[in-house]
Amino acid sequence: MGRMLRPGRMAVLAVAVALATSGCSLFGWGFNGSFELANTGATAGKRIPIAAPQYKAMDGGEYHACAIRSDDTLWCFGRNNHGQLGNSTSGTEVNTTPTSVGSFLWKAVSAGNDHTCGILTSGGLRCWGLNSSGQLGDGTTNSLTFPQVIDRDNAYTDVSGGYAFTCGVRANAKLACWGNNSSGQLGDGTTVSHLLPAQVQNSNWRSVTTGISFGCGLQTDSSLWCWGDNAAGQLGDGTTTSRKVPTRVGTSTWKKVTAGGAFACGIRSDDTLWCWGAGSDGQLGQGTTTSSSVPVKVGTATWSQVATAYWGLCGVQANGTTWCWGENFYGQLGDGTTSSRSTPYQLTGVTSPMAIGAGARHVCSFSASGARTCWGRNNYGQLGIPGDTSTHTTPTATGSDLVDWAGIGAGNGFACGRAGGTARLYCWGANGGGQLGDGTTTTRSTPVAVGSAQWLAVAGGGSHTCGIQTSNQLFCWGDNSVNQLGDGTTTNRTTPLQIGTQTWKSVDVGEQHSCAIRSDDQLWCWGYNSSGQVGDGTTVNRSLPVRVGTSTWKSVSAGTAFTCGIRSDDTLWCWGFNPDGRVGDGTTTNRSAPVKVGSSTWKQVNAGQRHACAIRSDNRLFCWGADNNNQLGDGSYTNQSSPVQVGDESYQGYEWKDVAAGAEHTCAIQTSGELDCWGSNSAGQMGDIQNTGTTNPMPIGGAYRYTDVEAGRLTTYGMAS
Repeated sequence: MGRMLRPGRMAVLAVAVALATSGCSLFGWGFNGSFELANTGATAGKRIPIAAPQYKAMDGGEYHACAIRSDDTLWCFGRNNHGQLGNSTSGTEVNTTPTSVGSFLWKAVSAGNDHTCGILTSGGLRCWGLNSSGQLGDGTTNSLTFPQVIDRDNAYTDVSGGYAFTCGVRANAKLACWGNNSSGQLGDGTTVSHLLPAQVQNSNWRSVTTGISFGCGLQTDSSLWCWGDNAAGQLGDGTTTSRKVPTRVGTSTWKKVTAGGAFACGIRSDDTLWCWGAGSDGQLGQGTTTSSSVPVKVGTATWSQVATAYWGLCGVQANGTTWCWGENFYGQLGDGTTSSRSTPYQLTGVTSPMAIGAGARHVCSFSASGARTCWGRNNYGQLGIPGDTSTHTTPTATGSDLVDWAGIGAGNGFACGRAGGTARLYCWGANGGGQLGDGTTTTRSTPVAVGSAQWLAVAGGGSHTCGIQTSNQLFCWGDNSVNQLGDGTTTNRTTPLQIGTQTWKSVDVGEQHSCAIRSDDQLWCWGYNSSGQVGDGTTVNRSLPVRVGTSTWKSVSAGTAFTCGIRSDDTLWCWGFNPDGRVGDGTTTNRSAPVKVGSSTWKQVNAGQRHACAIRSDNRLFCWGADNNNQLGDGSYTNQSSPVQVGDESYQGYEWKDVAAGAEHTCAIQTSGELDCWGSNSAGQMGDIQNTGTTNPMPIGGAYRYTDVEAGRLTTYGMAS
């Protein structure tokens, strides 16, 4: 893992450098006064999983579903016999756990019967799954297990997968359809199927929706048009005559429309809900099972959302209540029964969903926090409940749906983490200096995205943050009162600002200074320098990066008013404020230039608030500096100006792979993956619930095997695989 730092008053955050790294859960414990645990209900001493970006939209096919998380990643679950989950595999019948669809970023997804299409944030269209009728639009009938680029010359704004066909709205407001056309569902005036997108004659389209063998769409003037099979009156034009080209539905204007199996529903501009087509299961909401070839109004309420399944639907009224009606053979109405309903029934346990989506016979809703609740048929795991294939006739929480993390780091009252797969950066907690990078100074109790860039490494300090993007460019943001951003000013920045034009390989920040190693292995530091922590031989503040000596370096860690680093020859050097021996050179004299610590060679160093710890080349762990709460782990409660080995005699043979120094506590990971902590536990930062410290390393986290640990002032974060 990349290592940056996490000192006491400030603290660092290291985010893994390898983009392929993913699959880790993130835990946090200790003080939560600024929501640094990303949980408004967390209490001191309680170890809790940290909530991450969650799902915001979903669409379901017959036996599978796909959902977009708030970080724009796409996850699919359920049946995968034709590769419709897009994870480069096929033939698997049951997939109960959501799996990511590559590392792409998405803005829309639609699940057809056994295929899926999605639109990237760039507007590019991709499809995958069953392709027997050309529904993928790639010019073949070969099924695909991964997202294939479709119609690369056009960007798309909307897409909808029907039964063996697909339609999409291009960025130029043109409508195109492809796949099976036996009922004229492609809208091009023929019944000839197409293996490539074929443009529909009408123009100026805004959205499209597809059923089993028909489609409907809204044009930019909010008029509603439908085409294709019309045996049940699903085109809404007052006839049962199929149409090969779009035909307008009445003269009203509409906000939304959605197609079911052989019926459709839409919300008009006055927010009233209307349905038409097959009514055999009560899906028109009229209290009967009669079909209608023209739209009929559903009650007198106003509505904000509607999602149709094959023969039923659910909708959200303007007051935030959720209602379902129609076919209910598999509990897809969520009322605890399997009896169909011909009038809307209000669900309990689903309050003010931000989004709602339906598959063939299953439904999911999403709360404002992104929590996912699903109900209905689940024989192939299409509800996305890990390990569960049972039908659910009432709304069921599907789990925490946490993002897999690839790295984590802690600042002073805030933290940041890098999401696995996408390498996007999220921060949460205190934000008075703009250190979260979201363009505000608002404290955040849940993770917020730092733009849309990908990151290699990031480090958080007192109230500022620096990071390296995948382009190897260096960016800093947050408080800049003493030049700690390195841009030559003292102006605070609430979004990432590029520092210089050089390329960099690692960065770390202290409370009010910063250091980074360039691609040529030179070390540069800047910011507050009252005690020589910048390391240039002076105590003059530096508003721009200055080189530290002439040597080359492997790593650097910035603490509170001091810095430590490992040179290319594996020797350890420290400099800066030293009243308690934190520089480790055997004295308490401040050092404005690097001084060598001992004669050993070292693998890792981490600087905290008033102490530092390092792992020697033989995997032994040593600490030095302040020891008022036994944060050095040697049981002496005596400051040490030179490295002392951690633990009593029983720990002499232990081997370590990662260490994090906080304010007055320390945590480290053994090579076995066991996490141990010692020192002060005043806010539960050691994770053992009881607010008592310990003089020797104490195991934390039970059976978890940890890959990374970070310590803030009174908090600790751990990543476990």
